[in-house]
Amino acid sequence: VAFLSGDKYIITCSRDDCLQVTDAKTGKLVGDPWQDRESSQICAIAVSPNGKFVATGSKDGRIRLWTWNGKTAKIVARSKRHTAAANCLRWSPHDNGVYIASGFDDGRVAVWQVVVVGVCSNPDQVPCATWVQTADGHAIVTGSTDGKLRMRYPENRTYYLDVNAHSDRICAVVPSPDKRILASASYDRTLRVLDLKAKPLIGPPLKHSAEVTCAAFAASGTLLAAGTSDGMIYVWDISGL
Repeated sequence: VAFLSGDKYIITCSRDDCLQVTDAKTGKLVGDPWQDRESSQICAIAVSPNGKFVATGSKDGRIRLWTWNGKTAKIVARSKRHTAAANCLRWSPHDNGVYIASGFDDGRVAVWQVVVVGVCSNPDQVPCATWVQTADGHAIVTGSTDGKLRMRYPENRTYYLDVNAHSDRICAVVPSPDKRILASASYDRTLRVLDLKAKPLIGPPLKHSAEVTCAAFAASGTLLAAGTSDGMIYVWDISGL
């Protein structure tokens, strides 16, 4: 799910192989369903920073770029078919969306421009990824089913950071508003916090009642919210870390 045209619309994907736009205020469907003639279950959506394009990742291993005129959608580009499903996507925020990072079920992460810039392998699946700012530029951080956080630059095929953050699948990785730290949420029922400058994990694991499936920072960067699979919401004060 993602917001489209600012916060006016919401776009969603489904197992029925199509995308649908909904008016965020009225809840009414807007325009025609988005569907490719080469039908495949859509697993991920990401809207470009300038709002002009929507990228989707599908079970057939392809990344597709779409435009929308308010009624109908058009595919403007398709990637080559990957060997596994594309289950997460992130546009690079620092350059108005020159790159798209995508994670696949076979553990690979690809960085796309007009063509693929680089592909590197993880030993496990990649459920989540995000872009972060470092002293050397902008990098991609991925969370894997093996519980590891990994970081790489778009132009490099190898990871320069490999951290054993969790004992189970990582479901979300989110940078703080000031780009100083990164939080990861996991099925091992914990949140972990990583110092993006010094690279170590900081503070003890933040324990929850069930699998942690999502996380978000408040605008101040001192509060960290997490949602768990038993329906609970936790808010942590991390100002002391």
